[in-house]
Amino acid sequence: MTRSIACFFTLALVATLIACSQNSSGSGETTSSNASSGTGAASLQTPTAAGAALANAVPASQQTYNVTWNPQTKIVDADTVKQAYRGVAKDGTLTFDSSAAQIASLAPGSIVLFSNLALRKIKSVENQNGQLHVATEPVALDQAISDGHIGGQVSIDFSRLAYVTPRGFHRVDVAEDPSWFERLIADPALAGSGVHYEQTIKDWKVDLTLTPETNDLKIDLTAKKSAPGGGEAEVTGKGELDNLTSSLNVTVANGQTTQITFDNQQLQGNFDFEWAVTLGGEADTDLSKWNAPDVIKLPLGFSWPFLIGPIPFEISIGSGFAFAPVFSSKATVAQGQYHASFGGALNVDEGQSAGADGSVQAQGEITSYGGTMSLAPLGLSVTLMAPKVSAKVGAPEELESILGEQGGSIWAAFFVQANFIATGPVSIVACERRDLNIIARAGYEAGLLGQKLADKSWNVYTRNFEIIVPKNIKLCNPS
Repeated sequence: MTRSIACFFTLALVATLIACSQNSSGSGETTSSNASSGTGAASLQTPTAAGAALANAVPASQQTYNVTWNPQTKIVDADTVKQAYRGVAKDGTLTFDSSAAQIASLAPGSIVLFSNLALRKIKSVENQNGQLHVATEPVALDQAISDGHIGGQVSIDFSRLAYVTPRGFHRVDVAEDPSWFERLIADPALAGSGVHYEQTIKDWKVDLTLTPETNDLKIDLTAKKSAPGGGEAEVTGKGELDNLTSSLNVTVANGQTTQITFDNQQLQGNFDFEWAVTLGGEADTDLSKWNAPDVIKLPLGFSWPFLIGPIPFEISIGSGFAFAPVFSSKATVAQGQYHASFGGALNVDEGQSAGADGSVQAQGEITSYGGTMSLAPLGLSVTLMAPKVSAKVGAPEELESILGEQGGSIWAAFFVQANFIATGPVSIVACERRDLNIIARAGYEAGLLGQKLADKSWNVYTRNFEIIVPKNIKLCNPS
């Protein structure tokens, strides 16, 4: 039984977390201490708000922009987009003033760069009540560009971020001028105080507070779920993420992406987290549903839009956790506490010399053991992904929220995984094993940056810390 429990403690949970983080829209009920009514994709933006959204895209530093567009690609200049853009409608269509002749003449099937806004393929253009409603779909860079090299660097400063509340999860916009709080949150007094967020996701009640402090982002998380027999499972975490500098470079030759690099410097953070489980012990308790793994996308998610030439890109940061119990006793009490810190560079190279590397360092500590009560073997794996940093071709975020678009990014991520197994008193020799794994992975998803490249990912770094009590007991050693 113990060996079968150990089979859960693999990178399968890490892979599932990565896949889960691609789903842009959250689910469940949401409340927030600074939510503005009507924020997000629920209604069409005003011209002023649409212009403000465009203004949030910051030119990358150290830019390289040397591009030959395909003859079929249409370019709508930045001045036309700025003057005509009216936002995103409820059905996900881009909406412009009908006076924009460049946009009115677009035909279905065209690939179009709306300068500084989006690179899209046109599905339809309709002129209604003085507005152009342009339905679009994603398109890859190497469908629009025949040859070119695009590159730039972005420095993300958490102290310069403001929080808003679109449906399902939090987004953060770039704060570029002193008036940012007037257009991004309802109460300017809350601008420097962070945000408090509550949501129910897959029966987990998630309570999250994000607070910028100097250049860092403080994180305080509690997630609770009712357990069989009147018990409860709880995962809590406190920590911080530090400033981040990312560089993106893309090379296209003869209509094919030949090289993509994504270098992340100073990607670092630290977390103290713990889990606790109590099962009530009722005779009719069904453990099969309880033992099904849960993968939760946390509402720590935001995007940082930036420009290379007129092409919009975005850096996004996501997070989540996986909870995978294997309990065989209906009366169980167990807990664990851990500390992890990590930092360094995570670099991805997808192309002729595909792979990932980095200069990563990590420290960890298992700060508790024992305190387990169970009549049978049990196990648990809790994996926290924080953060996953991704880069891709940018577009108004409402398109992702409404249309559910995903994929096409290059990414790097850190995972903190706590694994626990105990034999229970029915074993000949009772024992417990606790593991703390700190994992760095990076990869690429075919799509917006280069559709002809296959999905790949690599392990960059793994460090393990373990406690076995009593030591050297084979039942608690999966190897």
